Amino acid sequence: MKIGIVARNHKSLFPYQAWPTVVCDTDGVLYVGCSGYKMGHWCPLGKNLLYTSRNGGETWSAPRVVADDVMDNRDVGLTYLGEKKILLSSFCKTTDFYLAEGMREHVRNHPKKLRRDVTSGVYDVWENTPAEELGSGSYVMLTEDGGETFGEKVYLPVSAPHGPVLLSSGKLLYLGKEFYSGQADFGGGRIMAYESADEGRTWQYLGTVPVPDGCTLSNLSEPHTVELPDGSILGMIRAEGPELPFTFTLFTCTSTDGGKTWTRPVCMNTCGAPPFLLRHSSGAIILTYGRRHNGPCGVRARVSYDNGKTFGEEILLSTESDYWDHGYPSTAELPDGTLITTYYQRYGEDQFNSILYTKWSLDEI
Repeated sequence: MKIGIVARNHKSLFPYQAWPTVVCDTDGVLYVGCSGYKMGHWCPLGKNLLYTSRNGGETWSAPRVVADDVMDNRDVGLTYLGEKKILLSSFCKTTDFYLAEGMREHVRNHPKKLRRDVTSGVYDVWENTPAEELGSGSYVMLTEDGGETFGEKVYLPVSAPHGPVLLSSGKLLYLGKEFYSGQADFGGGRIMAYESADEGRTWQYLGTVPVPDGCTLSNLSEPHTVELPDGSILGMIRAEGPELPFTFTLFTCTSTDGGKTWTRPVCMNTCGAPPFLLRHSSGAIILTYGRRHNGPCGVRARVSYDNGKTFGEEILLSTESDYWDHGYPSTAELPDGTLITTYYQRYGEDQFNSILYTKWSLDEI
């Protein structure tokens, strides 16, 4: 295994980067999208950034800003569609979330005066900006030239950190958390499936995942899916709450009709979330996630050789950490079968997160 750096801006005034997704195109070019140019996790200044590598991750380009809304751009998902076409997904929370008293108190109590002043200034602007100019909501954008240019935003009623997946039929399947544009946070939104037959330009509702036994909707968020060889869909969902076997865990569900109906999710009893699923050229299903509780934090992987029925032992892909704010790994396969997993984590003794990667292979585990 090799751990490397996609982007580290630890000396910048806006050093924080997070929530990356990586994809590899048919020429072996790697693309990583993330949220960056931030002062911290809930800094309202985030922009969507895109990095590229043409040598397997050994070196990376400077960041290209691909979205910079009035609101905080967060959680970049990337889906490779072929022929240099990539669908980018993201979202901006509403002003309700940032202007709530709890968030204001968080800003007032922050130890760094500059961050308090900058954030308070942004809040003042938002309060005097018409809602239609803020651009909050969940959306996708299509590039047809490898990220050089992007088309118009298409807004969706669901969101997930790594976005939709491309099915063998050529359609896109997006399993996401219902995104209430007028709520302070995700709250009680359902886990719902949508599909697109025109590269994300239009979307149709498919179905809703049942609520697992012992859970409420507020426990569930940030799902991801993978298509299995028989055409069925394996889904995994982040679940969080003190009443669960782990306070931060995964539930699994399946669909055999393209996402219209889903089995009732069951707990994996895995400590960590949110999920990212990849079907390797060998047929193995690779699950990556971040552990934030119950022992040392860090990015983990588990591999299934029976189409997701069972997963092997946990593999540590990153360095271990005692700081919770990290993870959101995603994994891509390079042309030679090598795997690259990107995630966000503090590098060494840094005080802010960078975008890191681990290159590894199934032969190593």
